[in-house]
Amino acid sequence: MLGLLAGLIGVLALAAAGCGGKKSSSSSGGGNVTALPASSCTPIEYKGDGKPDVLIATDFPMQGSSRTQTLQIVGATRYLLDQQGWKAGDHKVALQVCDDSTAQAAKWDPDKCSRNAHGYAQDASLIGVVGTFNSGCAAIEIPVMNQAPGGGVLLLSPANTYGCLTEPCAGNEPEKYYPSGKRNYARVAPSDPNQGAVMAEFAKSQGVNSIYILGGQAARVLLDAIANSDGSRAGVIAEIFKTKINNGLIGSFEINKNGDITGAKGAALLFTIYKGSDHLVTTKTAAPKANLVDAARKKAAG
Repeated sequence: MLGLLAGLIGVLALAAAGCGGKKSSSSSGGGNVTALPASSCTPIEYKGDGKPDVLIATDFPMQGSSRTQTLQIVGATRYLLDQQGWKAGDHKVALQVCDDSTAQAAKWDPDKCSRNAHGYAQDASLIGVVGTFNSGCAAIEIPVMNQAPGGGVLLLSPANTYGCLTEPCAGNEPEKYYPSGKRNYARVAPSDPNQGAVMAEFAKSQGVNSIYILGGQAARVLLDAIANSDGSRAGVIAEIFKTKINNGLIGSFEINKNGDITGAKGAALLFTIYKGSDHLVTTKTAAPKANLVDAARKKAAG
């Protein structure tokens, strides 16, 4: 059985929350990197030596009720890039932060997700995306990115929980998301029932009504895949499905052929508990208790 908590959180050092100090290259790009459309994405960020030769992006709703959480996930990505000099192996990595929401909707928007996905597919310098936050947006983006030139573009999510994105369901799911016949999507999150059970039990035990468990593990997995690849889109995708993490941010696990984490052990290193208001306030960082994990599994099993 999937190590439940190991899939639930990509806990990053709290320094990620305070990570700042962006340095952007020109909006037209630099080196071998071309900027994604400014209508959805921030200017290119790169703080390494020389000029970047590959581009990654984050794709989250940066407006509306999810903003406090997605800002933290983007901060985690920047923090990891800072820690390794904006490099992944021999590859110099630039970042763009893309928004799949609209001010009018104040949440993810289907048309915005579609436009983003087509922009990713058309930018040959983009080799991977950390996102999405919402499974509905992922369902729109995956098939577009799946058919991108160069073997498709990887979409790696720290948050999607809709099981049918990766596992067989009624109708033609998940096959309809992968028209090329090859997978280009993976995630480090469990299914909805498992995640909900753990969060409810743990929140109740801590006396916290709302918790946000933020992820950095997806960014870590992507950067490792880039480091081990030849820098091509197809190369990065191939490396994702070879992922074997030992004592990572959320424990030890592998990514299976469907794109889900498997073989997990060690559970999570730590939960970071937040109370949500206009900003996130850390209330406690604690190790998960075995009895809560067992209770959550039983509840999820019905």
